[in-house]
Amino acid sequence: MIGRHHAMLGTAVSLSVLMFTEVTLPRELGWAALAVGLGTLGALMPDIDGHDSSIRNNFGLGRSQIRRDFRRRHRRTFFQRLVDVLQWVASLPLDMFAYLVPHRGPTHWGLTAVLLTLLMALLTRFFGWHDWLWICFGLGYASHIIADGLTISGVPLYGPFIRRYVRFVPRFLTIRTGSMQEYMIVRVLLLALAVGFFAYYQRTY
Repeated sequence: MIGRHHAMLGTAVSLSVLMFTEVTLPRELGWAALAVGLGTLGALMPDIDGHDSSIRNNFGLGRSQIRRDFRRRHRRTFFQRLVDVLQWVASLPLDMFAYLVPHRGPTHWGLTAVLLTLLMALLTRFFGWHDWLWICFGLGYASHIIADGLTISGVPLYGPFIRRYVRFVPRFLTIRTGSMQEYMIVRVLLLALAVGFFAYYQRTY
């Protein structure tokens, strides 16, 4: 799936977690917003193995994005050029990672999702933060793997132990990344979630 749809699904999953934990938004809005942000970040993170993925572009670290900025350097102020240089330096290890790691490789393993979620859980427990944070992050990350598992290419879910790519539905039900099918499925899911939220809050309040 494309990055924008992964972000939408990660946000939707995080909001669902908060809904089912019956968070009192006015009192805990800050924690709720952070949890949703981490869920969205988790949903984008597996694509860090791409040179121009959404997560890199959102932080100004996409390779093509940086090249465009450098080409426009004569139109930019000194401060903007300084930021361009810092972004280029920060993007170097990410470029190296993208060269060494194939797309939909280790970042799409189920084991990677589990280990990063455990790491986030340890951090939240260590600092005494809300459990929502690591739960939303973990489910956001998982939503990315599940969504890519609905595409024709599939995901290496059982890596590094089994290199076979897995699809979660029969091949004739898979979708092509960026296709109209993908747009329709994501929007139907989001509409169903919106209806569920409305029904939930009507019943609760």
